[in-house]
Amino acid sequence: MERRLANAFSQTIGYLLVLLSAAAFASSSAVAKWAYTQGFTPWTFALAVSLASLPILAPVALRVRSRAGGPGGEPPRWAVAVHAALGGLSALFFTVALAWLDVSLATLLVFSYPALVALGARVVFGERMDPGQQAAVALTALGTLLCTGPVEGRAAPVGVVLALATAVCHAAYMLLGERLLAGWDPLQATFATEVALLVGTLALRPATVPELLTLTPLQWGIALVTAVWAGAVPYLALLEGIRRVGASRAAIVSAAELPIALLLGWGLMGDRLTSLQGLGALLVGAATVLVQWPRHPVPAAGD
Repeated sequence: MERRLANAFSQTIGYLLVLLSAAAFASSSAVAKWAYTQGFTPWTFALAVSLASLPILAPVALRVRSRAGGPGGEPPRWAVAVHAALGGLSALFFTVALAWLDVSLATLLVFSYPALVALGARVVFGERMDPGQQAAVALTALGTLLCTGPVEGRAAPVGVVLALATAVCHAAYMLLGERLLAGWDPLQATFATEVALLVGTLALRPATVPELLTLTPLQWGIALVTAVWAGAVPYLALLEGIRRVGASRAAIVSAAELPIALLLGWGLMGDRLTSLQGLGALLVGAATVLVQWPRHPVPAAGD
């Protein structure tokens, strides 16, 4: 009985952590859009935030030893590197996508990732998809098409591609994270992700470095606050939440990010969705709920 209560409490904490992560992720997109009005470029913002994050995370992360409690012990280094790269690319792609798209539309496109988690679990790990999950993938595809259909202008398709790339990277990040967390501390994973974001930004846009010298104290303050709220908090909370409840359940709880981001985009940024985009939003939202609605477990292919 006590063990059941302890497990239930642990899962409740896990769900709350994923909700916190969703709120931080949702508000971080609005913060990024606002930062662009304060003189930041997407690349400068990404680099400044990652630089501000590392001194916060490094002192603790470097003292934490990898947990070896999982069946495979410490994760292989290649998996650690891939996991960090996926997290860094996800953050970088979304940061740049916000320069082309409204907060609402960018978030809607990124929210194809819960269905991609289910699809990836089927393709990569052999987990069978039940009819509900199959329907969720179809709804996500249709909803995404409706959201992107009204996009106009030369620059908008760039944002669409980057937002969808964010979804793919984030889905892979969650799936691989579930396999890593048995033997790796979430703090180390978050630190590695921030390092990957820094390296990726420097590799793709080295000309960003001189731009850092022109930043004002206010801009560095914005970067520091963003580093804590949008850099450290969401990744730490998400990874610990995944460890407690699993990637699939975490994906559906993360759906809270969608209405939060839409409300922030509408209330603070003046975003407006067309009727087709609104319908697409409903389909994507329904898919995120349907993809992990409580159901009996389905065995992996070949069982």
